[in-house]
Amino acid sequence: MKKLLYIFCFTFGLFQGFGQSESSESTISLSVVLPDNTDQLQPSHISKMESKIQKMVSNYGISGQGYTNNFVIYPKYEIYDHTVVEGMKNVHVVNAEFNLFIKEMKTGKVFSIYSQSLKGDGYNRKQAVNQSISSIKTRNDDIKAFLDDAKEKIVSYYIQNCDQIYNDGSSLITQKRYREAIALLYSVPKEVGACYEKIRAKTDEAYIAYQDQKCAETIQKSQTAIAANNYNSALTYLSRIDPSSSCNGKSQSLIASISTKVDEKEREQLAQQERYRKDRKELARLRMANAKEIALAYYKSKPQTVIYKSLF
Repeated sequence: MKKLLYIFCFTFGLFQGFGQSESSESTISLSVVLPDNTDQLQPSHISKMESKIQKMVSNYGISGQGYTNNFVIYPKYEIYDHTVVEGMKNVHVVNAEFNLFIKEMKTGKVFSIYSQSLKGDGYNRKQAVNQSISSIKTRNDDIKAFLDDAKEKIVSYYIQNCDQIYNDGSSLITQKRYREAIALLYSVPKEVGACYEKIRAKTDEAYIAYQDQKCAETIQKSQTAIAANNYNSALTYLSRIDPSSSCNGKSQSLIASISTKVDEKEREQLAQQERYRKDRKELARLRMANAKEIALAYYKSKPQTVIYKSLF
């Protein structure tokens, strides 16, 4: 039976809030691919290995939840020596090699490799393997170089393919496949430089078109909530409508009609949100935050399966 993967995604410093500086925003993502049970590793070993990799990447600024697996990071664990030291209670000793690879899936090109020798012991083989995995380092100069090298090559990949991604996004917008366009365009990180600005403008175009497409539905949901005296839910729906949307006027009218029906704290939150919407920089960040949510939802609705063994 084919051994399927587990995928855990991480992103380099994803958008953290309206008040954060734009320079911290990045959408470079890695999917961590892990094997199912193998002859050498049990589920508990794989779980511990995933935790180690997660800690490793988070130590170098990779955090949050990603959304695509075009770039994957995956381990290879091999025991090359297993001995039993006899005594009053036998001790198992394993020597293993732990390798990490970062690969671009479309071309199959390996971008970066990291290796570490491991040793573990215990009163049985499982304990020895577990201890060897526990000894995996999560921070050192070699790990930093491994991840920095991968980041540089990922950015280079996006720079080389930026125009094609832009054109593909435009085509999806023309076909009214707005969610797919947003998901594609949002994957391009800010680090690509000049091309990022036109990618971001195209993302805004896709987002506003999507807003117009969903406008009637959003207004209907808010009106249903108002009819049920659920003003908080109504405000949540209405706050998602972009100022450039064709139904913004209707949205503002509904907000005004219920603003006196919520408490002081909610009115202040509403006022703050309106300030964000009137500030161009804050509005841009708000749009990107919403685009992120749309991209995440799109990729979650389109799960991709990769066979772990196919990576080698």
